[in-house]
Amino acid sequence: MAETYHILLIEKDKQVADDVRRFLRASAGDVGFAVDYQKDLVHGHGTIALTKPDAVVLDAAFVDADWGFSQLRTTLTERRIPLLVLSANNGDGLDKQQVAGAADYLLKNKLNYFYLPKAIVSAIKSYAASDTHVGVEGVLTSSSHRSLLDRMTEAVLVINTEGEVVYANRSGRHLIADTEVIALLKRFINFREGQKEIKATVEIQSCSYDLKVIPQDWSGEPSICIHLSKNPVSSSLSLQDKISLLNDLIQTCSLPFVLLVNDRINTANDSFLQLIKADRTAIKGDLLENFISSDRGESVNLFAPARPDMVKSIKGANLTAPLELLRKTVTSGEDTLTVCSLASPGQDVNQLLSPHRLMEIASHDLREPVRTSVSYLQLLTEGLKKGTDNKKLLSYAETITDEIGRAERMLADMKLLMNLRDRVVRLTKVNMMNQIQDVLKQLKPVIDASDAMVNVSEMPSVRADSDDVRKLLYHLIDNALKFQKKDKRPYVEILAKRDGKFWQFCIKDNGIGIDAKYHEAIFEPFRKLNRVDEYTGAGNGLCICKNIVEANQGRIWVESHEGFGSSFFFTLPAE
Repeated sequence: MAETYHILLIEKDKQVADDVRRFLRASAGDVGFAVDYQKDLVHGHGTIALTKPDAVVLDAAFVDADWGFSQLRTTLTERRIPLLVLSANNGDGLDKQQVAGAADYLLKNKLNYFYLPKAIVSAIKSYAASDTHVGVEGVLTSSSHRSLLDRMTEAVLVINTEGEVVYANRSGRHLIADTEVIALLKRFINFREGQKEIKATVEIQSCSYDLKVIPQDWSGEPSICIHLSKNPVSSSLSLQDKISLLNDLIQTCSLPFVLLVNDRINTANDSFLQLIKADRTAIKGDLLENFISSDRGESVNLFAPARPDMVKSIKGANLTAPLELLRKTVTSGEDTLTVCSLASPGQDVNQLLSPHRLMEIASHDLREPVRTSVSYLQLLTEGLKKGTDNKKLLSYAETITDEIGRAERMLADMKLLMNLRDRVVRLTKVNMMNQIQDVLKQLKPVIDASDAMVNVSEMPSVRADSDDVRKLLYHLIDNALKFQKKDKRPYVEILAKRDGKFWQFCIKDNGIGIDAKYHEAIFEPFRKLNRVDEYTGAGNGLCICKNIVEANQGRIWVESHEGFGSSFFFTLPAE
């Protein structure tokens, strides 16, 4: 089996870095190379502090850098790591004294790239043969490395055996403010069975990260270091597009919401402004901490249940009850966007109004229609320049129109979902037969077009919100008519029976059915099991139904088998 050497490449020019990595990967023989790439000394030195590479290949442009090279050279000497220097020229203007002790010095050209694998192996073996020094591999000290790690834009966390985060740089603190990130990191920590070095790629806050878990000592205590290097996921939405979208969304909420961009207030909704008694333009660019005081401490324990920040005081307001400060952050290139909201304690952060759901929808679900629209807009533009057939251009334009319409419907659904939690439920006597007949009148064009049969049994009266019941019935009956086999006549049956203090209703169809593994998932927001071109809709109808039924003191569930129709059951209090 080929031996693999871990190489750290610190190079300003990404093209050169790609060339070096390509030549190292292609090198033949009984060795292989795993290459970590950093584009500056700060992150390169940080990588060396976190994990000991077998060799470092350095761009000569960093030798005369104002910060870092002398410290880097000292660290490499202490840890017995060979240094190879790559120069774009013959070294003119380079202080040879600075690179004294380097294992090799090579010019950047293809001939030397071919030679580089042998030079690296030779340097590693030479150091190993002469090494009688007991190094400091795997040992971090808070005093010697904190300032270095603080400079890194990549996230670094150090966790002790009790699960406490004993160190986090700025990017790391940003991540662990998110309870979803803490839950993800727990999966990679296992002190009981002996923590091993782990490498993985994870999705956090709409970005892809290269994750490394490295057993270390921190100030002499057994610990592990988590290193997260961000690889931004391409998105059709620009930073300004996301800010504009999120601003539109938070303005629809009755709960106090504020949007931060790189930790600074960008905008806030009216509820937040009324709470702090401030003007929207006056707070822009300010810190949230100047208006809200919370009990968020420095101590974070990954093994303990996540606890949200509790608001202690709000500038300009007298709190009569404690509030929770809920946060959700996503990345947009090098920028971070954080939506914060204030809610009563105990509010489920996974509910529709939470910043978590808001940000997931805004950063993920809208990508598809926007990306498709942009692609077809490019095709349309190119077609107009080339004089493409008008029929084809028209099809491009129709696709763009459809996708923009889909994005608009998704935005409308998001606003509806967020407002569901804030609405007032007015319980009155509701005649279910009258409501069903009204809904069937609305759906008459659909029923006639599909030649559907709809059978309704005797219906009782219930105690519920009449508007809610109408929306509930509309979504369930519309789904029963929509999700049908193309060659089969739709048949829908609506039944009711008494169940103690409740009435139980069933809307049964002969449609395509639902696999049992999706019986819970279909009630989540923006959850579609079929392609858009097969069945229209954003996937929110059943989520709305669930919220309506639960707000009216009932429950909802489905019984179905794929290919054999579905029966949706819900209960409402008897009148």
